[in-house]
Amino acid sequence: MLRARYPASGGAIARYALTRRDSVVSQMPSGEVQTQLRGRTAFVTVSWIATASLARLVAAVDSLVEDPAAPVPILQLDSARGTRWTAERRPGGPLTNFTGSARSLVGDQIRDELALLFPSLPPAGAGPGDVWSDSASMPVRLGGFEVLETGRGELRAGEVVHLGGSDALVIVAIRIRRAQGETTQFDQPIQITAAGTDSLSHAVAADGRVLAASGVRRTEMALAFPAVGQSITAQEFTRLTFRLVGLPEQ
Repeated sequence: MLRARYPASGGAIARYALTRRDSVVSQMPSGEVQTQLRGRTAFVTVSWIATASLARLVAAVDSLVEDPAAPVPILQLDSARGTRWTAERRPGGPLTNFTGSARSLVGDQIRDELALLFPSLPPAGAGPGDVWSDSASMPVRLGGFEVLETGRGELRAGEVVHLGGSDALVIVAIRIRRAQGETTQFDQPIQITAAGTDSLSHAVAADGRVLAASGVRRTEMALAFPAVGQSITAQEFTRLTFRLVGLPEQ
């Protein structure tokens, strides 16, 4: 029986295509409703070295391609090119302690996608029918603002599929998220609260390689401007598709 687990030694290099499509519907203080569509694919090279107690990961953005049907402003794409991060993973856990070479909206979004790309796994690995949970607290980008997000996930391992010459275990993760934070824009304080749900499916090989992943994020967010007594509410729907480059598209 296939059991997927992250290696406790050695290292490797892989390249991923991380595709994201956002639909954001905002209600302004005037009652006006605005809709934004944004989409792009980031090609990211990921390398890692593991020991029995800790794995260290380095990721770098090689290139970005906009979605013609929902283009991201070119300056936002340019600001993320060449960005690098380091991160850590305890045995079986999610990626944590991200440190980046530069900060930008798109770059931080890619950082958050890398955290979603690698699901937590039990230290002894996961096999069909296994169920487990995880929790994490980390900074994330929501609606252009960085906030502290806390999430709890329930994961279930299902069937074994065959992708690109390798068997892989399908792992479905459902995660409930809450976030809050404060920032300042044009010298005006902004209070941010958000809640959402992730539903992601991963195909993980026995050696811990994530061959593919896809799913959606749904987020409801409120921005309060206490100095003027106004607020903006927004609903964000994000579709994610991640693929190990070199495998055939599904």
